Parts: sequence; structure tokens; C-alpha cells
Amino acid sequence: MTKHPSRNAEESTGKSKNVALRRGRGEATELACSRLMRIIDTMSPHDRLPGLRTLQAQIGVSQGTLNAALDKLEQKRVLFRRERSGVFVAPHIRRRTICLICSLDFFLRSNGSPFWQFLVERAEAMASAHETRLSIAFAEAGQGGAGDTLPEYLRDEIRQNNFDGVIAVGLPAQAVTWIESKNVPVVSFAGSSRYTVMGSRSSLIEQGVAALGQSGCQSIALMLPAHDLTSASFPRWEQAFHECVKASGAKRGEIATMITQPIEENGRYRPPRIEHGWDWVYRVFGADADEGERPDGVIIGDDMIALGVLMAFDNLGIVLGRDVVVASYANAGSPVLLGWHKRVYRLEYDVSALVERLFATLTSLMDHGADALSGAFVPPFDYNTTEYPAVTPGERFQLVLPRLLPPETINL
Repeated sequence: MTKHPSRNAEESTGKSKNVALRRGRGEATELACSRLMRIIDTMSPHDRLPGLRTLQAQIGVSQGTLNAALDKLEQKRVLFRRERSGVFVAPHIRRRTICLICSLDFFLRSNGSPFWQFLVERAEAMASAHETRLSIAFAEAGQGGAGDTLPEYLRDEIRQNNFDGVIAVGLPAQAVTWIESKNVPVVSFAGSSRYTVMGSRSSLIEQGVAALGQSGCQSIALMLPAHDLTSASFPRWEQAFHECVKASGAKRGEIATMITQPIEENGRYRPPRIEHGWDWVYRVFGADADEGERPDGVIIGDDMIALGVLMAFDNLGIVLGRDVVVASYANAGSPVLLGWHKRVYRLEYDVSALVERLFATLTSLMDHGADALSGAFVPPFDYNTTEYPAVTPGERFQLVLPRLLPPETINL
């Protein structure tokens, strides 16, 4: 079959014209949207926009371009149409939409800790107080790209710019990077991100060792959850621990070793954190253990591990405050360690302060753009002040510090 160069050239020219035409229509629609937004910005929720002919004259576009722009703004929930009444400004025109994306595995392996429930509840309360729409989604934890972690419906929502910002809890770096590539600002907790809010492990160690040293402990053990022991920050925490032990006057400090074999539950594996604590106590304080190797002070970096430790101590008849002094991670308002408040030091983290920092950092990113926060640590949160430190351009991380709460009585 003979090809005709002139016909091919005509087809190519026709395709080019169609592409140019579509691009021109798209640019015209964007321009119309921009001009409409200038009008909407002067109005209040539920206000009625001028009639279509008036709008067409005001923004200087064709009727087809105006309708396309109105359709686009309606999809973005900026305005809504009411049959035979006109076009109106949406009731929540000033409200932003934030998506809280949580790694599903964080909840499944929480082993009963109320922390994650607290986090979601505080986020809902914070969004309500700031008149922000909050969407909550779950993602599978994985080491691959966004396709391995974010469900398809969520990726579609992100692609369509339905979220003004994202708070990521436990998401891998690849998923966060993919979200940011869609020009959506992200702030992370318990994950990897350019902008991160985190609880300070170093402060927990420093305050815990100081408290046990002041109680006269000479041999201090540090118990951390398995994910901390494999963290890239662990060598720094370990060094800080031994330096603090030396400064406290104690003779010995050791990192507690625990059996960390996972337990299968509903086809998934979870770390048996309560069992970790229980097992460690029986190996170190049980009848067959060497009394000379027993610590007289224990710092615990996880409330569920602490629950297992404290239950085992009570079961063995080991008296807290006399035989051993305990300083444990705790969440403000959590009932997990309620039965031991009078007998242990609590290094208490305020989940509300954590969520406040997540929202404040994300708001700064949404207000000032992706380059607003870079390079430096936000000053640590100070429990001695009533105001949160402001997040300003040039700051990147927020450290939330624990508050040391002594037992009501230490010597029973």
C-alpha cells in the first residue's frame, strides 16, 4: 500500500492543531478559575455569585470557558450550584482538608497501647477546633514505592489535589516522597520525611538516668522496644545512656536484652511487648538468676513493655522502690500504668502537644510553601511554659520532650 506524504503531513498537522486547541482551552479555563477566585475571595460562605452573563462580562471569557471553570471549582468544593437559584460560595470555603495517613501495621502491632487511639482522637479534636476537614486513611507498611503502601483510591485523591496537606504516621520514605512529588506538603511522625515531629528519646534517657541516680541506684538497665534497637539513632542513644550513667555516679549501665520473637495473630506477626518485659524479669530476677547481675534501676522506653515488667515484679514479690526503682515511658491520660503511679517514675509524653506540633508545622508549610521549613531543629517543647514555641521559616524538626513525674512514694 502506497503512503502519501501529503496525507501524512495533513494528519500530523491536524493532530498538532488539536493538541494546541486543547492546551489553549485548558489555559483559558485556568485563567477563568483564577479570575473567579478573585471574586470569590471577596465573598462569604453561602453568598450567591452574580448571574452567568454578569460573570462572563466581568472575567471576559466565553460561555463555554466560564462553564468549564465553574465545573472545575465545583469539583474542588469551592462553590456549588442550586437549580433555578444560581451559583453559591461553598459553606466551608476557608476550610482546608488534611489527610492523616497511618501505617496499618503500627496499629496492628501496638499490642494494646492506647497511644495510637489517643493520636487519632487528638487529631480529630485539633481539626475540629481549627475548622479543618480531617480525612483518615490507612496504608500498608512496606519498603517499596507508593504502590506498595498507599491504596489506589488514596493515590487518586492525592493526584486530584483533594488534600491541602498530609500528616504521615509510620509511612516509609518512598511513600512520603511520592506524596510530596504531587506538590502536597507532608509532616511525619514515626516515619521518614523532610519535616518531622518526634518524641525525644535522648531526653527520656537523660531524665530517667538522673532520677534513678538520685534514688541511689548503682546498676541501671535500659529497656527499649525492638524498633529502637534497630534504629539508625540507637548508637547515639546508647552513647548518651552510658555517659549519663557515668555522670549519675552509678557503677554500671547496660542495655537490656530481650527475646524478640514475634507472635502470629490473625495471619500477622506482632512483637509481644508485654511478654518481652515479663520474660526479661524472670530471666534476670528469677530464682535461677545471678543476684549479682541484677540491676537496681530500670528505665523502660515503652509503656507496654513496662506493663509486662511491673506485672512480673509483683508476681515475684519484688518491691518497687526498695528492691528496684523503675522509670518508664508513659502517655498523658493513659490508664496503662495506672496501678503503679505511686511506685514508679513516669516519663510522660503529652500526645496533645505532639499533635499540636504536627498541625502547626503542616500549617506553616501550607501557608509559606515547601521551602518555608528547612535545615534546623525546632526548639524542644518546654513543659514549663504555657505556650508552644512558634514554627518559623528555617526550622525543620520538632522535639516533644517527656515530663518527669515522680512516684507519690518511693520507699515502701
